[in-house]
Amino acid sequence: MELKKAYSPEYGTWGSEVEGDLTSALRDRYGKSNRQDVLARAELLRRTGSVSSSQSLLQQALKTARNVGWLEWSLGNNARQLGDLRKALLHYQAAAMDGRRITDEKLISYAQAGYAETLRIEGDFLNAHLCHEKLLKRAYLEQDSRAVVWALEGLAQINRNMGNFEKAYELFNQCLEIAEKSSDFRGLAYALRGCGDNASLLGYHAEGLRLIRISVEMFSQSGAVQSLAYCRKAETDALLRACHFDEAEEVAQETFQLFEQTNDKRGKAFANLNMAIFNEKNKKWDEVKAYSQLAYLDFSRTGVKHGIQRTNFVIKKWHQFRQKLLININ
Repeated sequence: MELKKAYSPEYGTWGSEVEGDLTSALRDRYGKSNRQDVLARAELLRRTGSVSSSQSLLQQALKTARNVGWLEWSLGNNARQLGDLRKALLHYQAAAMDGRRITDEKLISYAQAGYAETLRIEGDFLNAHLCHEKLLKRAYLEQDSRAVVWALEGLAQINRNMGNFEKAYELFNQCLEIAEKSSDFRGLAYALRGCGDNASLLGYHAEGLRLIRISVEMFSQSGAVQSLAYCRKAETDALLRACHFDEAEEVAQETFQLFEQTNDKRGKAFANLNMAIFNEKNKKWDEVKAYSQLAYLDFSRTGVKHGIQRTNFVIKKWHQFRQKLLININ
């Protein structure tokens, strides 16, 4: 495949969504009532790493709220970040039900998008794909460019998870162009990460790292720690594929600290898996065993099936090494 050049904005021209700007952006998106102000603050806390504070704020608001749909949606986001995917799905279902009750189409779309993404994370790619296809049709009908980007990125990520890297790259590239035209900062940064990740998977290591590092810089400016952590995770993956092992180890350790800060169980599992892979390349088998066991534990707790499969592959290599060692001893 000849790699189509990915759209590459000058990220500096987008300005910086520092915490104050991010709060304003969220208030503009969700509304400016007291209830929506709580929602904006809760989402800001989650994105900048204070999930427990976000959770407390939302639980307190639930005690007096009459319409709880948006609060349920935000609780779903928190549950997903904390690795409780079953609870996240229940919150998104509750949010969608409340959206139908009060005829809030935006809430329904947000809840369905959260539900679809959680299905993808679980590894239920068929149902996640069906949900994202429905969301994409709805977004086009409503001419909601932000929702179009979300749905396309969901479909792109499913293709990536299923090994269809060329299709994933093509879809992420579409996202880049739509996000740039609609001034969707977050969608643009995520699409850059997706293009870079898939370019790297296709063997275009330098281009992949270039695009991923633009997304890292954009999220570094924004203060969105969780998004930054997943971009650094993608950077670690790309460095491992390019055999830059020393740099990969350094970025992997920084990535783990970011996931630790946000208490993202799935993210920590991926970071530990990367450390296991790095140590396997360097034949440090004790470290391979320790990190892969930590990764397996967190993936099992969160129910991320493809994470468990990848970890089992690394554990299998450790067992093969152990068998060879025992044969040599005997």
